[in-house]
Amino acid sequence: MNFLRVTVLLCCLATLAACGDSRGTSQSEPAQPSALQQALGGGSTRGFARAEGPREFEFPRDHGAHPRFRNEWWYYTGVLSSAAGRQFGFELTFFRVSLQAQAPSGNAWRSNQVFFAHFAVTDVGGQRFHAFERISRPADGLAGVRADPFAVWLEDWRVAGRETWQLAAAQDQVSLSLSLAAQMPPVLNGDRGLSRKSAAPGNASYYYSMPRLRATGALTIGGDRHDVQGLVWMDREWSTSALSDTQVGWDWFALHLDNGSNLMFYRLRDVKGVPDRFSAGTWSFADGRVVHLQADALRARPHTFWTAADSGRYPVGWDLHLPEHDLHLDVTALLDDQWLNFIVPYWEGAVSVTGRHAGRELSGYGYLELTGYNPR
Repeated sequence: MNFLRVTVLLCCLATLAACGDSRGTSQSEPAQPSALQQALGGGSTRGFARAEGPREFEFPRDHGAHPRFRNEWWYYTGVLSSAAGRQFGFELTFFRVSLQAQAPSGNAWRSNQVFFAHFAVTDVGGQRFHAFERISRPADGLAGVRADPFAVWLEDWRVAGRETWQLAAAQDQVSLSLSLAAQMPPVLNGDRGLSRKSAAPGNASYYYSMPRLRATGALTIGGDRHDVQGLVWMDREWSTSALSDTQVGWDWFALHLDNGSNLMFYRLRDVKGVPDRFSAGTWSFADGRVVHLQADALRARPHTFWTAADSGRYPVGWDLHLPEHDLHLDVTALLDDQWLNFIVPYWEGAVSVTGRHAGRELSGYGYLELTGYNPR
C-alpha cells in the first residue's frame, strides 16, 4: 500500500520550490505525524480525478502514468539469495506527484510533476542497511514513465521492459541489476482494484500488485559482487486523496510463502492505535485463486520491537492469524535496523516467515512497512 511515499513527496514540495532543480540524495528532520494525515487526506483536490468506483484495468497501459490523479507509485521489494546462501533484501520505489492539475507553459523546468525514488539494500550477513533517496523534476529526461514499452526512471535508477523487466539502481558502493519475469498475472486489490481507505467519497486508490516476479541478477556491495536470485513483489497505486484525519499510520505486510501463495495485508491504525475498519488484504495463489480479506480477517500481535534514533518504537516481529483460513504466521525482521531516515522517516525491511496452514508447515520471506510510530 505504502501511502507514506505520497507523504514524502508532498513534504518536499516547499524545498523543491525554494531550490529550483533539486537532484541527488537528501535527508532532513522527521515530519510531524499530522503531515501524513494532511498529505493523504486533506489539501485541495480541485482539478484532479478521484478514485470513486471500480474501473477496467488494461495492461500494459496501467503500468504507465495516470496524470489526472495527484500521486502514484511503482514499488519493488524482494529477498534475494546468493549461490553461497547469503541473503539480501532490497527496495526500489518511484513516486510521481502533481503540484497542480494544469501543467504550466513555458520552460520545461516549470513542470507540474515531481519524481522521487528510494533505493535500499539489506545485507543480512553483514548486518548492514544501505538507503538512498533522490528527487527530480522530469525535465530533460531526468525522470519519467511510459507504458509501452514500460519504463519508469529517475536518472540512472530504472525499471524497463516488456515480457521481462530490467531493474537497475546504483549509488555509492551499492549496485543492483535484476531481470524480472512474472510468475502470475496482476492481482487487483480491494473491490476490483478500488481500495477504499476511509468512508469519505474518493478517499481511495486504484491498487494492483504483481506479487510474484522471479528475479535473477547481481548485487554489488563495496566491490564484492554476488550473483543472486529470488522473488520480487511489485505494487502499484494511484489516487488523489486517501486517509482520513483519524488515521495516523499503518502496518503493511507483503509475504511470499513456499506453498506458492502470496499474502498482502495493510492494518490502518487510528489515533488510539486501534486497527481501522478499512484495513484489508489479498491472499493470492499460483492457480489463480484470489481471496479478498476484510479488516476482521486478520489478528495481528507484535512480539518484537526496535527503537529508532527518533525514539519511535517499531514492531519488527509479528504473530499473524487468519482464523477462517487456519493460517498462522510468525513474521520476523531479518535485520532490526531497516529504518529509512528520509524526509519523512519510516521503517521498511526484509522479513522471514514461518508458520502453518491447515496443519502443514510453511516458510517464506517478504517485506514489512511500519509508519506512524514516530512520537514527534
